[in-house]
Amino acid sequence: MDHALQDLLDRQAIETTLKLYCRAIDRLDVELLRSVYWPEGTDDHGSFTGNAHEFADFIMGDLRKRVIDGMHAIMHSVIDIDGDFATSESYYWAYQLCPGGEAAVEFFGETYAAAHADRIDGPHDFFCGGRYIDLLEKRDGKWKVLKRK
Repeated sequence: MDHALQDLLDRQAIETTLKLYCRAIDRLDVELLRSVYWPEGTDDHGSFTGNAHEFADFIMGDLRKRVIDGMHAIMHSVIDIDGDFATSESYYWAYQLCPGGEAAVEFFGETYAAAHADRIDGPHDFFCGGRYIDLLEKRDGKWKVLKRK
């Protein structure tokens, strides 16, 4: 029974860590974002590959330029725990309201801008989905991301 209870507590802690990532991105909270990763953690996000704390600085700067408002949600996670390590595969869905004008052209590209020339100066909706593949580690009772792709 003790093992089953610990497994449930670990799963809940991991899910909270995954959700705090979304909260940090949506609120542009760089310190909260750093807090979900171990200091030597890495993130391979496509547009950035490297130290996760450096990713936090990178993505916050990028989001401040190209997002008016946004919301991320973890849809579901499959979590496998092995001692103080866990892997998770989490699907997400995100919405962002992006500014128009040059910011829209820079973000969406010239083809998009030409196709939406009549409304390029207004805000634009951006939807995306995908999955996070994570390796997490528990240290001193705390679960954080060690590697994210």
